[in-house]
Amino acid sequence: MSLIPKLTSAAAMQRSYKKVIETAKETKEPVVILRRNKPEAAVVDIDTFEKISQKADLFDEMRALQTIEASEREYKTGKAKKLSSLKDLVDED
Repeated sequence: MSLIPKLTSAAAMQRSYKKVIETAKETKEPVVILRRNKPEAAVVDIDTFEKISQKADLFDEMRALQTIEASEREYKTGKAKKLSSLKDLVDED
């Protein structure tokens, strides 16, 4: 991946969106859309989008597993509290 992102203006995107999409497909890199010289959005090819989505899902699953493991450790060491209702959780203060 290039250190310098590919840039295009919102107006250029409107005029030649096919070219922007082809650039994203060919380079497998995002094309950043600028509006008033500020990043507004990015266009990526579908393969790159799916890879990013899969990595995000995997990251979420790993975080959930870490949370579960930490909770199990707390329970085993006696740091976890048993609550009879959700009200007990709110009234803990």
